[in-house]
Amino acid sequence: MRGVSPLPPSGRLRTLSLATLANTVGSGLWLTGAAIYLTRDVGLSAAQVGVGLSVAGLVGLTASVPLGGLADRRDPRTLRAVLQVLQAVVAATYLLVGSFPVFLVVAVLDLLLASGNLAVRAALIAAVAGPQSRVHAFATLRAVANLGTGVGAGLAGFALAADTHLAYQILVAGNAATYLVSAALLLRLPACPPNHAALDRAALDRAALDHAGPNHAAPDHAGPNRADPDRAGPNRAALDRAGPNRAALDPAGPNRAAPDPAGPDHAGPDGRCPPWAAVA
Repeated sequence: MRGVSPLPPSGRLRTLSLATLANTVGSGLWLTGAAIYLTRDVGLSAAQVGVGLSVAGLVGLTASVPLGGLADRRDPRTLRAVLQVLQAVVAATYLLVGSFPVFLVVAVLDLLLASGNLAVRAALIAAVAGPQSRVHAFATLRAVANLGTGVGAGLAGFALAADTHLAYQILVAGNAATYLVSAALLLRLPACPPNHAALDRAALDRAALDHAGPNHAAPDHAGPNRADPDRAGPNRAALDRAGPNRAALDPAGPNRAAPDPAGPDHAGPDGRCPPWAAVA
């Protein structure tokens, strides 16, 4: 059965996949039933729904950059869980929509959160999977998302077939509930403040400049890869030409692996980041 299942084996990526599945079931519900609910049950015209969603989509784009930047500086797991709780509240607010102005406000809030959530999602996947398994994680979650959207669309068909006020209310409430389920699953992941590796490399760069003293320009000879001699590639020769300043370029000397004794799966100084190997 494992060969036909889009869900990975037990581990952090599986937890993230289950959260994605819950989230996208709600997406399938809402994407399939939203227009019918808003026109047949709420009473908006098709033109009002189209204009409202278009305006909300344009405004929503403005949230991706600031929230994506925030995810780079904070724990993306917690940030995404908070956003999904807020999305649940906004999604449930569609039950109160009775006019175009109210619909427009709710739709703008909804798509602001949705756009920001997508940016945070990318940071979370990168933090959970790590550089070696990132492509695999994105591919796995895309397959899970397609499955969830299909299931949600199928469930929405029952509400559309019933075509009653109660059925549409259940559809909206179901969409809101999936955000809460997804947020609860995300909180099962360990907190993972990002960019520990980047911070460690920046610290090594600063240490190299300090050790170089008056020869502080020497590290620039190594090019953009001076902080990592093992990945210098064509710039490796520049390290060799550095001569007496080699220690400045590689302050750890022959023991340059020492700053990261845990190897490529180093979890960071606070131990809270998940081991990348766990999701490979």
